[in-house]
Amino acid sequence: MRKSLRQKNIEQKLRQRSYRERLKRERKPSRDDCARALLHTYFLKFAEDKEVAQDAIDGIVKKLVRQGFAEEPCYEVLDSIVTKYSKGKWQFRRKPHLFGSGMCTSDG
Repeated sequence: MRKSLRQKNIEQKLRQRSYRERLKRERKPSRDDCARALLHTYFLKFAEDKEVAQDAIDGIVKKLVRQGFAEEPCYEVLDSIVTKYSKGKWQFRRKPHLFGSGMCTSDG
């Protein structure tokens, strides 16, 4: 017998909750955690070279356009991210719940 869509959604929600809890217990970063750290590192270390930064942004936009996004809004979003990071007003989002056991430093 086939499960209803509602039942499948409930089971998926439980699997996701269990998965997130396991990652938290194992202190294992998600893909998004790694991507945020990579993005933060990129902007802090390499974005001072405007030509390198623009080449990277152009490459990202090309990939987003291939996924079906419109080019101009891609540039708008990426430019806003660059501006927020480069002005120093937007800090890397820390995971304070990880600090308790000494496994995570305040490096950001």
